[in-house]
Formats: sequence, structure tokens, C-alpha cells
Amino acid sequence: MHRQGWTGAAIAQHTGLSLRTVRRDLRTTTFTGRQRRSDRGHSLLNPYKAYLLERWNAGCYTATRLFRELQQQSASDEPA
Repeated sequence: MHRQGWTGAAIAQHTGLSLRTVRRDLRTTTFTGRQRRSDRGHSLLNPYKAYLLERWNAGCYTATRLFRELQQQSASDEPA
């Protein structure tokens, strides 16, 4: 596409890749394309999703507050 005169931004928009990815690939000799994450679908938040959803639905939308609540929960779960 680039050899046909397309700009990096046009390539990114057409392919759905980020402009950063397109620019990186234009600098290399081979096309790497989009890299998939190896931990796709796995999150450190998985054990807390039910609690977070409950708090969100209760009107708590502050990430810092939710984080502190999770910290307090984990601190109280540790053996003394």
C-alpha cells in the first residue's frame, strides 16, 4: 500500500491498525502486523469482577476508591 502511494495514516485507517504499528512496520523489512497478547482473556481483576460490578451498579465510579476497597479486602483476608 505504501509503495502505491498510500500515507501511513491512510493505511492505518484502512487496515484498522494503529498509526504507530504502521509506522513501525514501514521502518522494518518485514511486516509484523498486529501482535496478539499472550494473556488474552486473563486478567488480574477476574477474581474481583463480581465485587467491582456490584460496587459500580451501586454508583461507585471512582477507580481510586474501588482500588482502595480491594486493597482493604485483601489486607483483611491475610492471616494475622
